[in-house]
Amino acid sequence: LTRGPLPSGRLCTSTGATDFRRARRCVGLRREVRARRAAMVVVSALYVLNRNGSLIYEQDFLGVTQLSSNDKIRLTSTFHGISAIASQMSPVQRSFSSSAGGASAAVAGGAGGAAAGSGLGSNLGFLQPDGILSLDADTFRLQCFHTATGMKFMAIVLPPLQDVEPLLRQVYGLYSDFALKNPFYELDMPVRCELFSKEVNRLFVDVGGSPSAS
Repeated sequence: LTRGPLPSGRLCTSTGATDFRRARRCVGLRREVRARRAAMVVVSALYVLNRNGSLIYEQDFLGVTQLSSNDKIRLTSTFHGISAIASQMSPVQRSFSSSAGGASAAVAGGAGGAAAGSGLGSNLGFLQPDGILSLDADTFRLQCFHTATGMKFMAIVLPPLQDVEPLLRQVYGLYSDFALKNPFYELDMPVRCELFSKEVNRLFVDVGGSPSAS
């Protein structure tokens, strides 16, 4: 069943009844650890862009700064421009399909796309996300949540790659509660709100990440 020694010094493959129960416990614990690792969301960094594509908030996790300030601005501004181009080139409104290997991208449709469904969906088509939703590589995923006002909430996800759009939506809610409701905050300006940073850090720690490096 397992090859590791038990606290008593005997192997899990022993034929005794007591050892058999211990072996089952070993297998159960290892399966539980694997399940927890699979469910853990590992987010390396979070970026918030305003409707003009300017970086107004960034936070690193995992206890280490991955990129310099100039690299972060270059990354987010490039993504903003490519996302705008992709939204105009996409022939469909929304697609989550991705290729099996290498790098892949999921793009939300642009102006030339057909409306998804009819009725309410077609009437509220302007509220659909517009641009690149995710970029997948072998070692990371760059996922973006587009708001109806043009803001972008981006996260760099490390393996095991998982969908973090619900997490980015929660960050958007925290932004609305702690930044937009702050009487001293100016729209589209850099976010320097201590409460917002604390709540974001707490959110990512709860889902399995590490405290921010800041």
